[in-house]
Amino acid sequence: MAVGLLYDKSVKCINCGQAFQTKRMRSNSVRMEKVDTDFCPHYKNENPIYYDVNVCPHCGLAFTDSFSPILPAIREKLEKEYLSKIRIPELCGERSWEDALRSYELAFLSSRIVKEKLLIQANLALRIAWLYRYEKRPTDEKRFLEYAVSLYVSMYESQDYDEEVMPDSKLMFIIGELYGRLAEWEKTRIWFSHLFMDKSADQKWRTRGRDRWLEYKSMITNIDDPDGYEGVR
Repeated sequence: MAVGLLYDKSVKCINCGQAFQTKRMRSNSVRMEKVDTDFCPHYKNENPIYYDVNVCPHCGLAFTDSFSPILPAIREKLEKEYLSKIRIPELCGERSWEDALRSYELAFLSSRIVKEKLLIQANLALRIAWLYRYEKRPTDEKRFLEYAVSLYVSMYESQDYDEEVMPDSKLMFIIGELYGRLAEWEKTRIWFSHLFMDKSADQKWRTRGRDRWLEYKSMITNIDDPDGYEGVR
């Protein structure tokens, strides 16, 4: 890695409370090449996504800046199901793809144990899918796309999210998009239908959904247009 791309960020562990330093990429070093339709970014040089998960070198907890503090009532469960079972990884320095994957897998595990917000869990699963995409490992990518879409659907059904952070229209688009990537065509149709029929949905997401539905529809046969599709412009 070129000198100067990374810097040290001070972090306080949300579990043990100890401070440590971990690497982040400088924003002016990021060179975006393209973005996939499920928002997966591709970079020309180093990938800043590799550094979004903090891994405490003292207790081993993996977490992002979006995690809530660990409540005392959950620490025993966290210790039993996670911390006592791992060898504390050294992931505070420069990271390879394998290091990034390990950090995300640990963060996904910890998010499930401590019952973090569904949005955080879903986003972690989606990013793990992206990591596997970078390495052209479609079977593993599919497995985590399935995790991610299941969690996004649970969010939508339970309304367990802040619409200012994740608007309904964007959430419906993501769900439809991920089902399309999984070739679950009827579910793709249903979720884009929800988006098209929601008259309060942001026009930006309805338009994106229309464009993606046309692309998916060209891949399949014997499937009807979503209700309300013809009215989307």
